[in-house]
Amino acid sequence: MVMICNGHVPVVGVGKNPQRINRDAEAFIRYFLPKGQKLVTAVARKIVKHLHLAFKGMDTAEVYDVLMGLLVDAINKYDPGYTVKVRRVVGVLKHELSKQKQFRLADINRHLDFDGNRYLRLLCRTGFLTR
Repeated sequence: MVMICNGHVPVVGVGKNPQRINRDAEAFIRYFLPKGQKLVTAVARKIVKHLHLAFKGMDTAEVYDVLMGLLVDAINKYDPGYTVKVRRVVGVLKHELSKQKQFRLADINRHLDFDGNRYLRLLCRTGFLTR
């Protein structure tokens, strides 16, 4: 909230380098880092000063509500059996559909007890499958 509303980079504030960026904030700021650039304090400040533009015209309470809504959405999408389901989809592709050059989502879902759409999109996005 401090980064968005005030435009300040949170720092650790203790130890040998008290201006060192907070570890959690650093991981977040890296998402906005231009390709090929290293994260230094000056670049982090520039990035953080622009975060408020995503919430233009909102006060602090509205920004907080939006962020909490996004957190609830992320929690609702959490699936503890995600890796097992990905392995099952890959197993179907390797064993059941390996002789076919092309397949459809319905072909995969026939072998599974859940919808494999989400997991197929993941495999395509990461480059394991191609269209």
